[in-house]
Amino acid sequence: MLNVFRTERIDHEERHVLETERFPIKPMTVEEAIDTLDTVRVGLLVFRNTETERVNVLYRRDDGHLALIEPEP
Repeated sequence: MLNVFRTERIDHEERHVLETERFPIKPMTVEEAIDTLDTVRVGLLVFRNTETERVNVLYRRDDGHLALIEPEP
């Protein structure tokens, strides 16, 4: 007989947040965000897109190109 409602718990490796950074989300255009990303030491930038008024994330991919995350309306 197959028991699909197993009662034993399987422990997976726990994950923890190692660091929290707090910073203001500045309004800027995508072009300004690209320029800013070139000057910061981290590979991503969270900003408020002045054209859409939404929070966006710009990040540098492993291949060196940039990618933009925009939330759906």
